[in-house]
Amino acid sequence: MDQPNSSSLGQHSGEQAFPRLSINHLLLLTFTVSVVLVRVAPSLEDQARMVAEYRWRPIAGLVADSVASGIKLFGFIVLVRGWLRGQRLATAPGHWFFLILGPYVAFALVSNPIYGPLVYRWAGHQQREVTTAFVAISAAIFLVGFGVCVRAVKSVERWRWKLCMAVMSAWLLSIAVSDSLYVVQSLFTVSRYNRGLLAAWLFLQLVFAGTFFVASVIDGIKSVRRDWLHYLALAAILLDFFATVATVGSIFLR
Repeated sequence: MDQPNSSSLGQHSGEQAFPRLSINHLLLLTFTVSVVLVRVAPSLEDQARMVAEYRWRPIAGLVADSVASGIKLFGFIVLVRGWLRGQRLATAPGHWFFLILGPYVAFALVSNPIYGPLVYRWAGHQQREVTTAFVAISAAIFLVGFGVCVRAVKSVERWRWKLCMAVMSAWLLSIAVSDSLYVVQSLFTVSRYNRGLLAAWLFLQLVFAGTFFVASVIDGIKSVRRDWLHYLALAAILLDFFATVATVGSIFLR
């Protein structure tokens, strides 16, 4: 059974309380979100030049996705910093979300400024090889994330959160399979677009957002309180949901 109000931050009595939200956290959050928004600023300018009736969706989706990415990077930094300081913190479901997806956001921030110049320098001669290398790294990151998420399924309490983490595991695996398939096709010079795999990827992402939201609502009904970082993960997941619907919702329906 659920244990309402186990503590002021949703921790069990034998665990160290999660640090309170401070001005330093807010400054770090502002910084990470700003860094991601600055990175996508050129893309926002390109979208702004589109016909008015079409441009709001990609712009809104890109902004939502960027803010969500900044939140993921922030959450990952907070958890890693706490670990380096020797803090023994309870891992809420939202914490697992940051631990799994935070590394990919960090990789994207570092790799994107490198990828563009490399492709431009070789002017088409080795673009396929460069893209394949970056996608292969992406696949490896998501595959590791899948393994971490499987552990999360075993670690989280309550059936609703286990179901949520299981859906996330399937979602991460679909991304890893999609990226791996691209790498294999690129190595063997095969061009084939798998719309079924893309649809499964998008469907699992939406189901994950739904299960996370429903599990959070049930927590609220049962008066199960959790720390602020867990609820920040919920905000990032809802932003991801909005970004997906705004940018590729019509493609998914087709």
